[in-house]
Formats: sequence, structure tokens, C-alpha cells
Amino acid sequence: MNAKIGWGLLVVLVLGLVACASTVTRRPGADWYYGGQQFGAVRVTLTPKAERKLEDHTEFDPWQLEAAMAQALETRGLLSRESPYQLDVQVTDLRVRSTFWAFMLSFVYGADRVVGHVTVRQPASGRRLHSFVVKAYNALAGWVTLPASVRTEWLYDEFAELTVKEILNGAGPALAASPPRAPTP
Repeated sequence: MNAKIGWGLLVVLVLGLVACASTVTRRPGADWYYGGQQFGAVRVTLTPKAERKLEDHTEFDPWQLEAAMAQALETRGLLSRESPYQLDVQVTDLRVRSTFWAFMLSFVYGADRVVGHVTVRQPASGRRLHSFVVKAYNALAGWVTLPASVRTEWLYDEFAELTVKEILNGAGPALAASPPRAPTP
């Protein structure tokens, strides 16, 4: 009996890890060194393809993604309104399943996702210093009947955290370490 429970928990754990498998992909040959820059602006835009998808996925709000990005940067001390560096996010693909379909056909109906190109720009010239693609996925949350608003908030936070980790990837361990997060009300 205990072995069956153990195997069941293992299967759920593996499915959970696979269901939320988000990634960051750098441009080939990308050479990035984070030198302690702070960012004065975060700008989120959508490609025409993503804008068309907004009509079917009204739960997604680009302004909330922008706010999550700013919060993640601020939490790590990377946001300063006086800084001339800019972080551009261009959302290329998105999907938020309705709560019904997420619950009824969780894995079969696909995953919630936000995919975007992130670019770190140099002050004044706007020259690209670093760029990468972030893919935030979540297929499991429908099983526990989380509403679409909760799942999109998770996607915003996941996208933002992956972005910050990639920016800090060129830093030494002391800079990349994350301070404890304050609880959100």
C-alpha cells in the first residue's frame, strides 16, 4: 500500500515539474556580463500575432506583466527610475485556458503560456546589450481548479523571475543571490 502511495506521489511530482517547465533561450553567441546596471524603464509590447490572440485570451493583461516585471526588478534592487537602461519585452505568444477547459482537460488541452523576446538596451543609443527568449508555461494549475486570473498572475511572476535570473546570470554569486521576498498582501 505504501509503495503505491509513493509511486503515486512520484508521478504527481514528475507531472508537476513537466507541466510547469519554463525556459530561457539566449541568442547563439550571446556574450553578456551583468555589471550592476539598474533599469529605469520596463516596456511590454505585443507582436501583431499576440495582439490577435488577446481577443480570445482576455484574461491576459500586458500591463500586469509589465507591473510584475517592475516588481521583480525592484525586489532585486534592479529598478531605479533615474537609470537610463531599458528593458524591452515583446510578447510573441500567449494562451490562457478558460477555467473550465483547464480543469476538465488539463494536460490534453495544452498549457497556459507567455512567450516573449526580452532585450536589454543601452542608454541613449538604444543598442542591444543582451537579448533572450523567455517561455513561461503552466499546464498543471487546471487540476486544482485555479481560476484564470490566478494562473495568469503565476505566469507573469514566472516570466519576470526567469527574466531577472537571466539578467543576473552574468553576475557573480554575490550579485545573483536573491534577497528574501516580502509577502504580498
